[in-house]
Amino acid sequence: EIKKVAVRIIPFEYGLYPPETIDDNAERIDFVKKKATQLLESARYLHGDLDSLGRTSNFAHSALKKTCLAVYYCTSSKSLHRFAKFQESVPVKVLALVTAIIQSVLTTFKKHGVAKNETLCGDKIEEACNNITHLINQVWYDDYHGSKLDKMLREWAKAGMTGYSAREIAGPETEEWQVILD
Repeated sequence: EIKKVAVRIIPFEYGLYPPETIDDNAERIDFVKKKATQLLESARYLHGDLDSLGRTSNFAHSALKKTCLAVYYCTSSKSLHRFAKFQESVPVKVLALVTAIIQSVLTTFKKHGVAKNETLCGDKIEEACNNITHLINQVWYDDYHGSKLDKMLREWAKAGMTGYSAREIAGPETEEWQVILD
């Protein structure tokens, strides 16, 4: 599901469409391959616009935001917006998974110049998630960038919750799902 959404968002958000001046199909594919390669270098695909102090905005690219919101805050019955954790902030593990899948899709564009229906390899996604989690932790534990990332993930969740109320939180519907806290 995440990959399907990402494949639709990535070409637009990362500008993977060649200019109209390129007519030759091979040149168009080469353009996309080069663009995807540039985005993957130094993880440029993670960065949003510079902030007001001219500092990097890590994990702030609009493709990450739009993919997270489209997958986790949609109107589908599978949407996770009903859970309290998702109402407060986009969870870091969600950001890592979405980022890993976007990295995988960009790698496909780098190899082929077009979106191919390649099956995601669980081991590669897990490895990417681990690497990305390490990067997120570097950002998270930085005084400046960590607070900026936390604020951004809260803002994303707030945007995703537009039109939903907190009372729609999923909870136990029968007494068989109760605990005693005495």
